[in-house]
Amino acid sequence: MKVLSSKQTLPTKRVNMQWPIVKCFLSILLLIAFVISSCKKTVDSESTASVKIVPTVNEPKQVKMISSAYGNLLAYVTSGTLVTPVIKQELFLLNPSGAVMTNVHLSDTIYQYISATRSLNGGFMVCATSDNYPYISLFQVGDNGEAQLVKNITTTSGTNRNEPDIRTYNNEYLLLYQSYGSGYYIWKGDANGVEILNKKIPPPASNHYGTGLNYGEKMVRLVQANDTMIAIQGINYDQYNEVIENCFVRAVSNTIAKKWYSTNYDSAHFEMSSGLFYSPTEQIVLFASRSKQSIDENYGDAFARTYSLSGTLLREVVFPRVGGTPNTIKNTIQSSDGGFIMVGSNNQLPANDLVSPNKIIVSKLNADLTVNWTKSFNTSFPSKGYDAAFLSDGSIAIIGLLKENLSTNKVLYLHLDANGNLINN
Repeated sequence: MKVLSSKQTLPTKRVNMQWPIVKCFLSILLLIAFVISSCKKTVDSESTASVKIVPTVNEPKQVKMISSAYGNLLAYVTSGTLVTPVIKQELFLLNPSGAVMTNVHLSDTIYQYISATRSLNGGFMVCATSDNYPYISLFQVGDNGEAQLVKNITTTSGTNRNEPDIRTYNNEYLLLYQSYGSGYYIWKGDANGVEILNKKIPPPASNHYGTGLNYGEKMVRLVQANDTMIAIQGINYDQYNEVIENCFVRAVSNTIAKKWYSTNYDSAHFEMSSGLFYSPTEQIVLFASRSKQSIDENYGDAFARTYSLSGTLLREVVFPRVGGTPNTIKNTIQSSDGGFIMVGSNNQLPANDLVSPNKIIVSKLNADLTVNWTKSFNTSFPSKGYDAAFLSDGSIAIIGLLKENLSTNKVLYLHLDANGNLINN
């Protein structure tokens, strides 16, 4: 047998002949690994990419947001509890990518309840109050985050409870607020905050909720329906144990005189309001969620009711459940095409908030309340959508809470295009 010396080239040639094949095989393996990795990233991009965490000093309990005409966002976060520590508010100015531009400082006062709208003079108009404060404070906040006190609106009882609601109509501000022990009031002011009207809303008749029911009312939103009528959305409930909550709509004239009242009283469900609007078809549209299970979360079905300007209930639309699981809608905003954006979450285990697989859901509705598209977003931990805002380019900002490590709430931010797809900022 012939022995090959170490200097002979046959083995080397064989290796060299095989190396392109090995190289090709390894390239294919790498390509497959890359494709698998890319696919995973694509899935994640529909769930966790572009999710920003907005840092807060205290653990947030809820969060809302409003956009300015120039594209920045004012986010206001509620922290604390009604017991200890007291409810506090943190305000942030965000850019469209969700980055914090600056913290907004209204004053040294600790405000418990805050609401905001676009300012008629650019930027934002913020109204703020707290328990036992004898006034509602109005602040002008610029697009640079600087805040200036416009005025203090003196209230009747000297005690304010519940979050106020502020809107604009033409060149005026409308403010709904509670003067505890006295009732609810509507304040109107011009673009500079000069008072036009400050009047108590007449109490409802005693038979709105059925015979013998001891009831209470909580008014939460208002909208100027036309030049002569204001609609108000609220919740009625059993005053003793609060086991019944139903949405209602009231209408008053521009002079705050009674016009009509409408509710679908239903003792079998809990309802949580999420929006009130005046549609281009001259109807009042109420948005809400209802459930048989939880007065706090209301995971069940999202729905809308439409009313004529005379108070007649025209129809009720129940929206499809996302993924077949119960939903709750935290807030609804109106789009420029007459449709709506609903933001909230769905949940398969509404009785256990810590471990339930909460997912953020966002739905775009057409003007006729048909569903245009719905998106569901997975995050690294259970999350809930709380509010939405349109940006100047037509994209959509979403803000909510993420329960990190199933224990601590964090504020999260998502940026979507007009079709509900996440934008990588």
